[in-house]
Amino acid sequence: MKKVLITAAITTFGRPELLRRAIHSVLNQNFRDFELLIIDDAGQPCVDKLVDSFSDPRIKYYRHKKNMGLASARNTALHNARGKYIAYLDDDDEWFPEKLKLQYHLAEYLNKQKIVVYCGQEVVRVNGSKYFNTPQISGLISEAVKNKKLSTISSSTLFPVAGLKKIGGFDPVFRSQIDHDIWMNMAMNGWLAEFVDKPLVRSREHFNPRITSDYSTRLETINRYFEKWQPLLVKLQTPPGAAKYKIDYTNYVIGWLAREQFKQGKYVLGLCCLKLLKVHNLSSLFIYMDTLSKCGLYILLRWFYITLPIPNMFRLFPI
Repeated sequence: MKKVLITAAITTFGRPELLRRAIHSVLNQNFRDFELLIIDDAGQPCVDKLVDSFSDPRIKYYRHKKNMGLASARNTALHNARGKYIAYLDDDDEWFPEKLKLQYHLAEYLNKQKIVVYCGQEVVRVNGSKYFNTPQISGLISEAVKNKKLSTISSSTLFPVAGLKKIGGFDPVFRSQIDHDIWMNMAMNGWLAEFVDKPLVRSREHFNPRITSDYSTRLETINRYFEKWQPLLVKLQTPPGAAKYKIDYTNYVIGWLAREQFKQGKYVLGLCCLKLLKVHNLSSLFIYMDTLSKCGLYILLRWFYITLPIPNMFRLFPI
């Protein structure tokens, strides 16, 4: 089969209205030597007819017989990739037209098998306002882990296919924390990271369910994540440092989950999250107080949004 330079892979699960936009953003790239693999993780409705409507020979569609999770969907793309590099796009995100071109040229210039190239992200709130997530990691990923600077940006990465296969791809045990897990795997295997210092990915707040805001999945995965990576964290950060990092990271995720539950009106789950927060140091106290204040604000705002006819353009989050 004819090789291509880049395999673009969209993983999707029952969100055709978002998938359409994601596909358009790939087909509108000003870099042309790519294939597009769409991995449908047994979502409903089936999106085969939507994919066929594009009539583009670069698109290949794969559908799992049963739901296997994001990691398995990404591995399906990796297994079928014909590109030298692979770039993953979540179905609720989109790429700017120059994304693949700029990342490809940087990857070729660096010319290393054990390197991930990523970029910044523009996030559009439901009211139309924006904020930006900027890349921070340059050089050895293990140094970022050592200095507690590891952060990931969804839909931003470009991997060498051979290198990603060599470290085993994505761990299907995880239903969330997929990106953090693969970055820890790269850190353990001596990978580097470099970035294009531009927002080349756009994410939007929306009304559809997200894996990352699923209460039980996130809590279960946090425990698995630290069971798997505690030895590496201890090695890089020392035992006391790793213990503190675990508390701070867990509090950060739980605090975010609490805010999401209160936004959605799931107050019992939100309170359950708050009960799980641990205050062991100044940073965890800050997270706790910040979470409490924001949860209170979200309760008040949700009441306003439900009782008053406030247009979406003036809301901070969807209800």
